[in-house]
Amino acid sequence: MQAESLATIRRLRLHEEACFESLGRATGGDPATVIQLDVVARHHAWRAAQWAGLEAAGPEGEAPTWLEALLAPSVAAEGEGGALDRWATTTAVTLAAAYDRLADEVDAVSGGPVRRVAERCRADLELDRGEVRRLLAGDGVPERRVGG
Repeated sequence: MQAESLATIRRLRLHEEACFESLGRATGGDPATVIQLDVVARHHAWRAAQWAGLEAAGPEGEAPTWLEALLAPSVAAEGEGGALDRWATTTAVTLAAAYDRLADEVDAVSGGPVRRVAERCRADLELDRGEVRRLLAGDGVPERRVGG
């Protein structure tokens, strides 16, 4: 695996971990919102673990500039009050774009594992995003509570 690929994997793992920590600190709201914040936070941890499974000892490198630029505002958007709305409109959107681009750019043969993890993480992220949207729209409490 190339140094840039390893750096990309590390950057995505670290970003997912930062999102987990940020959402884990978010407070307030009705019980359904608090539960959903917890669920989304745990799913960030699950996605981080998916990337950690691909990390291996290898050369240090820099993550691509497109990834750094895309993820830079994402975690900063988390915080007090309205965390789920900001998550759905900022964090989830930027992570989805990162996963899409990564899946498109990796080599079809040597990048197969990276592509599969990116697609699996993207699908999990979209499930979370759909549940958050339904909750914010007042369409009831989401049903998916565990897993990744």
